[in-house]
Amino acid sequence: MPLKALSLRKRLMLWLLPPLLLLSVAWAWGVYAVILHFANIAYDRSLEDSAQTLAGQISVRDDGVDVDLPHAARAMLEFDQIDTIYYSVSDQRGARLTGNATIPRAVEPGLCITQTCFYNTSLNGKSVRVAQYSLASGNLSAPLIVRVAETMHKREMLAREVLAFVLMPQGLFVTGIVALIWFGIGRGMRPLRRIRDAVSRRTFDDLSHIEIADMPAELQEHTAVINDLMSRLRQAIDMKKRFIADATHQLRTPITVLRTQAELAMRIRDHDELKASVVWFDAATTRLVRLANQLLSLSLAESRAIGPRQFEVLDFVELAEDVIAELVPLALQKNLEVAVESTSASLQVMGHSQFLKEMMANLIDNAVRYTKPGGKIDISIAGASGCVTFTVADNGPGIPAEERAHVLLPFYRSADAPGGGCGLGLTIASEIAAMHGGDVTISDARTCGTTVIVSFPCMTAALPANPYANRRGPERPNRYDIS
Repeated sequence: MPLKALSLRKRLMLWLLPPLLLLSVAWAWGVYAVILHFANIAYDRSLEDSAQTLAGQISVRDDGVDVDLPHAARAMLEFDQIDTIYYSVSDQRGARLTGNATIPRAVEPGLCITQTCFYNTSLNGKSVRVAQYSLASGNLSAPLIVRVAETMHKREMLAREVLAFVLMPQGLFVTGIVALIWFGIGRGMRPLRRIRDAVSRRTFDDLSHIEIADMPAELQEHTAVINDLMSRLRQAIDMKKRFIADATHQLRTPITVLRTQAELAMRIRDHDELKASVVWFDAATTRLVRLANQLLSLSLAESRAIGPRQFEVLDFVELAEDVIAELVPLALQKNLEVAVESTSASLQVMGHSQFLKEMMANLIDNAVRYTKPGGKIDISIAGASGCVTFTVADNGPGIPAEERAHVLLPFYRSADAPGGGCGLGLTIASEIAAMHGGDVTISDARTCGTTVIVSFPCMTAALPANPYANRRGPERPNRYDIS
């Protein structure tokens, strides 16, 4: 089974068990080394006693050295049911005076500088432990060397037996630790199961918060994030419900009127009356289509369907000119004067061209609708240090100060507001500005009417070359009037 498919408890066990087993092996190796060390100390003392006993049987006379080692004493010295005992007495030149084997001297220089020393060597293909005793006498120019060696089977057997005795409780101890870790992880994951159960019991309309009072600090942070998500989901769902309710209400009236008008048109027999009814029907259908398009734009803007990943560097001035060119005929029909001013021939922003055009179109369309014939609309585009501000000012009836906080809400219209709008233009503009990190503010115009200002955040990153920089040539004016 792949690691990604394992439960969190099993993953934690897989992370914890190898280090635990590795530490157990290291501990066992350390215990074995300690046991072997103390076993060597005990058996070295016995080996030293044998060497000193053998040295006690050596007599030094003027005519030589005599080793009084009877057969019974030699048998006792060599007797061992497990290990093999070797001994020798030699002079400083290495000539053996007596013994049953020639025991190699210590290889490591300076090891045997005391009267008694111990070292390991190899004899007859076997590892042996040697006790070396230096016997000094006034009749000798150099001390005699007494060596007693034995194989190391008893030492190793003792170390293994003690280790096996120690490993049994150690195995139980490690097993207990593993069981406690498994149980502890399970207890520690209970809050996670509480979160799982709390979420699984909820229905689609239950977005209440999960209780976090008794949870660990780490899970409180994660649960707080989930609760925050639920709050935002609840707000979004409530907003969608209100939007659907408002949209249904707004669409019901024109659809009902259209159906009634259609029924009346079917009863009309006079050609002129029928034509007038069809004209009215066409105008009502146009308003209904516009309402449906605005509802779609508002829904997309509110859902943030288009995000920074779909943004690109755009020439805001060029976008504004395209929108203004499309709406100029409407202004001319009402005999409106439209003044456009830009502080620069090209101002770059990061955004989505279709939504930015939609935002500007709604603001300009509002100004055209609510400005009386013969009025004036001022459109200005300003920018500095990568920041862009788009302003639309008219000399229409204006928006009372107490209502400016409400006109950005969907379907809100003043009771005495003229025109045939449905209260979505400013809402769409505000949502699109928010999508691009900007904001919309409403204030009084310099004389009368309303000024709507859209401010976009500054572009701090290095901008790529603008592919439209020379598209229209340098002769484009910064200000022109349409009247």
